[in-house]
Amino acid sequence: MKKVAYGVVGLVILLIAAALVVPSFIDWNSFKPEIAAEVKKATGRTLELRGDLDLDILPAPRLVASDAVLSNVPGATSPEMVRLKELRVSVKFAPLLQGKVEVASVELVEPVIELERLPDGKANWEFAPEAAAAQAESGASSGEPAEASSAQGDADSFQLDSLRIVNGTLIYRDRAAGSVERVEKISVELSARSLTGPFTVNGSANVRAMPLSVSANVGKIAESGAIPISARIGVVGNPARFDIRGTVTDAETSPHVVARIEGEGPDLGALAAGLSGGAAAPALRHPFSLAATLGATENTVSVEDVQFRLAGATLNGQAKATLDDVTKAIVTLRADPLDLDPFVATQPGPAPANASGASPGGSGSSGGGAAGAPAAQGAAAGLPANLDITANLSVGEAKLRDGRIRDIRLSSSLRGGKVTLDTLAARFPGSGEFEASGSASMPRGALAYNGKVSFRTANLRTLMEWLQVDASSVAADRLRRLTVSADVSGSAEQVQVADIRMQLDASRVSGGVTLALRERPAFGASFNIDQFNLDAYVPPKPAGARAQQAGGQGADGGGASSSGSAKPAGGTAKSEGPLAALKTFDANLALRVGSLHYQRTAIQDVRFDGTLVNGEMTIRNASVSSLAGTKAQVKGTLYGFDGIPAFKGEVAAASDDLTGLFAVLGVDTPMPPGRLGKMRLSSRTDVTQDRLQIDANLQIAEIRARLTGSASDFPDAPKFDLVLDAQHPELARLAAVFG
Repeated sequence: MKKVAYGVVGLVILLIAAALVVPSFIDWNSFKPEIAAEVKKATGRTLELRGDLDLDILPAPRLVASDAVLSNVPGATSPEMVRLKELRVSVKFAPLLQGKVEVASVELVEPVIELERLPDGKANWEFAPEAAAAQAESGASSGEPAEASSAQGDADSFQLDSLRIVNGTLIYRDRAAGSVERVEKISVELSARSLTGPFTVNGSANVRAMPLSVSANVGKIAESGAIPISARIGVVGNPARFDIRGTVTDAETSPHVVARIEGEGPDLGALAAGLSGGAAAPALRHPFSLAATLGATENTVSVEDVQFRLAGATLNGQAKATLDDVTKAIVTLRADPLDLDPFVATQPGPAPANASGASPGGSGSSGGGAAGAPAAQGAAAGLPANLDITANLSVGEAKLRDGRIRDIRLSSSLRGGKVTLDTLAARFPGSGEFEASGSASMPRGALAYNGKVSFRTANLRTLMEWLQVDASSVAADRLRRLTVSADVSGSAEQVQVADIRMQLDASRVSGGVTLALRERPAFGASFNIDQFNLDAYVPPKPAGARAQQAGGQGADGGGASSSGSAKPAGGTAKSEGPLAALKTFDANLALRVGSLHYQRTAIQDVRFDGTLVNGEMTIRNASVSSLAGTKAQVKGTLYGFDGIPAFKGEVAAASDDLTGLFAVLGVDTPMPPGRLGKMRLSSRTDVTQDRLQIDANLQIAEIRARLTGSASDFPDAPKFDLVLDAQHPELARLAAVFG
């Protein structure tokens, strides 16, 4: 009997040993087709196991699969939805003998997951199992409800000690919105006591090149009752943190989330710069805190009791959204009072280096590389049409520079792919009132916007004092009234400000400006000013300065050196010309001033019409109808702005009485200027820094004169080749003019 017992025991041991050892000798790669077929049934996608499959039983059951790929949906950007370098699964042996599955570890090495929403709104994470499709087509159904107790038992018999993701990458693409987001260097460890929890998650990841840390806990999932959740999100190497604590109810039937969100940090600007990949905004480089209550269901999200604080300023509000085919949201924010001085006083500092040391924008949607191209494609897609968002902001009073900006109101919306600014208004010191409205859209991917702006104040001087602009040199009765209104429109290529209507005190201005947004700046402008009293705004020169200017003498009474005392030592240094800035942009300008008062003289009908292209100015018309009784006009080309400008063109002038002109110019004559009679001048001139060509006709004091020829080699050794032809009908009368 003992021999039989020993034989049975030996046989059992041998069978167990065979069961444990034999799997090591099986070529598990031969089962790849069966595994792929099961995945196909479950997901409707193709699974490729390009590497080897390895299964060991001793010392513990362990499965290793390498180079696995799950296919994507047709039309997706990438043909692969999931790429996995290696999968490692280790299961505890002893619990298996008790009918329990305790997974010691699951390790996903370098997984790359591509999540994408296609232009038609479909998502690639929505699977279509073949078995479910076949059942739907046949109409087959068991009609038997699942046994909850059995499912609960299976869930409780499962335990996962550790699920690790090593150096993972998550890519999210929204083709409809044209956005791409990447989460890289994902290192996460998850543990679960059963399939229904509780769960614990700890890990880190780089979001837009900013290294974030996360720790979370989820309580045991039950069909009824509240499931506690908590999480903390931080920035590696940065004390900023965000905490979430709340519950989830009716998780199996109609999930409802209620949570409290709290966050704080020492520098909002540095945090925002790290997430956006740009430079830190100086105005945001202050401590901040955030608190809000979040509520969410399957198709609604609400954020109540929002309290955001930054540098002593507090912003309160709420937001509600309905998630449907068209997402609708209303955001309301308010602040009263608001202190803006801390933000204006902030000086720009160096852009903070993110904790990871990566260059800004290295992996975000605004960066280059793989994320950059889809972002450009998204710009061509236009603004999302499936959003209906309304935003309202109100600030009762904002303090700035010892002044008050009151009744700040902003109302805007994004609807049907179009952004509308219903109202932007504020009241400034000096009874200033600002208003703006407009809209923006991206038809066929090209930005287009238009709107209206207006500003008016009954006390401009008070406004300028608040803006710290010194106006003390301007007469006290000026800089009082200002009204401005204009239509603004444009695109990514240009900005147009049309129908400008402005009144400054008694002067009225109308016109428009078009600015081309290109590498070399360019603008076109046309303005009409009815009248302007320049004397009232330009402080008069002291009497001594006027006398000095008229006499052409320095303080010591000596005349100016004809050789030019400002000539640099050595004679070789070359300074940039006084008009060198005109080389940096192109322009087309048309200006008319009906009446200009300067030095107590009325200058009538001042006009300028010209074009500046590539450092050359074409003057089509520069003229005055009456400068103290004298009419003048200039036409031609002005160029050579590197040094002393050159001119080639025509000059004309006419006057019936030079008395007024001489008085304005401060010219003293030995006889009354009226004796000179009529003056007529016409000239063709080509003048540069070192030469002159002229053909001029002058009529004055009954003299008819013509000057032709050239002069050159200025200023060192001037040469003259000039011919003067002058005639007068009677020498006695000419002598009487000057006698």
